[in-house]
Amino acid sequence: MPADIRPPNVLVILPHDLGTCLNCYGQEVVTSPNLDRLAGQGARLVNFFATAPECTPSRAGLFTGQYTHQNGLMGLCHRGWSFKRNVRHLAQALQDRGYGTYLFGMQHETQDDPTWLGYQHIDRDPCQLSGPVSERVCRFLQQPNLGQPWLVHAGFIDVHRSMGWPPGSDFDPAAIVLPGYLPDTKEVRAEFCRYYQAIKNMDAAVGRMVDQLDTAGQAENTLVVFVSDHGSPFPGAKSTLYDAGLRVACAVRWPGHIAPRQAPANLLSNIDLYPTILEACDAPIPPNIAGRSFLPLLCGRPYAQRDCVFGTFYYDAAYDPMYCVRTERFKYIRSFAPTFAQVPNLPPQMAAPRHTGRWIRGGDTDVQRSAAWEAMHGVDGYVPPEELYDLEQDPQEQRNLVGMSNYEAVLVEMRGRLREMMRTTESPLSTGHIPPSLSSSGNRPIRLSGNRE
Repeated sequence: MPADIRPPNVLVILPHDLGTCLNCYGQEVVTSPNLDRLAGQGARLVNFFATAPECTPSRAGLFTGQYTHQNGLMGLCHRGWSFKRNVRHLAQALQDRGYGTYLFGMQHETQDDPTWLGYQHIDRDPCQLSGPVSERVCRFLQQPNLGQPWLVHAGFIDVHRSMGWPPGSDFDPAAIVLPGYLPDTKEVRAEFCRYYQAIKNMDAAVGRMVDQLDTAGQAENTLVVFVSDHGSPFPGAKSTLYDAGLRVACAVRWPGHIAPRQAPANLLSNIDLYPTILEACDAPIPPNIAGRSFLPLLCGRPYAQRDCVFGTFYYDAAYDPMYCVRTERFKYIRSFAPTFAQVPNLPPQMAAPRHTGRWIRGGDTDVQRSAAWEAMHGVDGYVPPEELYDLEQDPQEQRNLVGMSNYEAVLVEMRGRLREMMRTTESPLSTGHIPPSLSSSGNRPIRLSGNRE
């Protein structure tokens, strides 16, 4: 970028637990006119996948361009997990490029002060709901020219279960179209009504921010990224490596650079967003990341597309290590579930002999369970060590093809793809298990901003 051209501002809007539950992604009952409009003004990424189906690890990948076993956040930050010493968050990378860096609402990458991540200006208001957060962002956007490009991360607790759901809903339970992997009960339909209402409210908040950006005359020089962290907070989605847990909505707008009404179906990973933003900002892309920029794809330039994406899962409420690899047609999931003998220091409450991560409880605690969880409570929790799905024939991943002779060659190929990823990214599961001690302060870097080891 020529020295006399100012790099773009960057507005990253990041809610919880959305998956692809928007009208523009085919969810007809959902009300999301503002996000539908934003997606139409730029690119709506059809096959965009998180690298982890849980909050902290997914966001860690998004903001660093690395898989969680590379950046260190293999579990939730409020359970003690933290970045490795050599990791550079997007906020730090853009601060080094001369950006002012601002955090509004929530982040979920550290329990420490977020200045440690590279944010120079932090909105300390404790309310993290989309409405109040959007009002505070709008006030920021009303300021005169700040003299330097800026990064704003607007994080919402919406549409996280309980924390971001309103008590009532405008939606008709009879109109809800439930995914086929969930039981059809009035309680589950009632939950989806509240979930959809939370999405509707969040959409209105996003609309206010984008409208203010346009009114302030900053639309032309602002890269807007709306992206969710993982799938919806229901069994069979969040905390699983099925598409319902990993596929997320992502819309990118940059007038004059990204043509409107794009809907590329290329396989993309959320670790690709980090180098994409850095390239747009003419910032150096670190050589030690696994993500690759897809800015050329959005700007109509030659682009070497991915032939597969990967998903990882280590710790959430329990230790349930597993990986997946997904091509355009097939999904392969490999479980590394341990026994107590294999990880002798594993606390009993962290063990997952029945793959507890596969059936997300959905409440704030293990006791408070969602209606969907209760309806599935009698389901056998056993999960096989390997799963293979033909997504063309079985998009909801219900029929495991492992052991079927006509898919043996596919299974061998997918195993090989996974082994290669584990080798090239130095996966700890290549040699053993991940002890919970890694989440202690001994894994914590000194800082991500300022001098680093």
